[in-house]
Amino acid sequence: MSNLARPTLSQTILRGLACKCPRCGKGKLFSGFLTLRPACEACEQDYAFIDAGDGPAVFIILIAGFIVVAAALVVEVKYQPALWIHAALWIPTVLAVTPRRETLQRNV
Repeated sequence: MSNLARPTLSQTILRGLACKCPRCGKGKLFSGFLTLRPACEACEQDYAFIDAGDGPAVFIILIAGFIVVAAALVVEVKYQPALWIHAALWIPTVLAVTPRRETLQRNV
């Protein structure tokens, strides 16, 4: 749309942090967890130029891995449980905190 003024860098950053369209600030940026919408519902801005690939998923998995490994180390040092208790605790925890594949699939 040509009637929209070009936003400043600070406006664009604030709109991105609010998960709104970087151009108009009204439409939603995401359709799901880590899934971009194909375009803005308000100004029809195409979001193909901001495709991050697998970066967000890897970022979330690294954060979740750090949390689980840190918790496992604390439990090991403090309580020294048997190996099967570690497996019973941390395998479900990893599955719970990491995103599923169907959650990460893009709308094509």
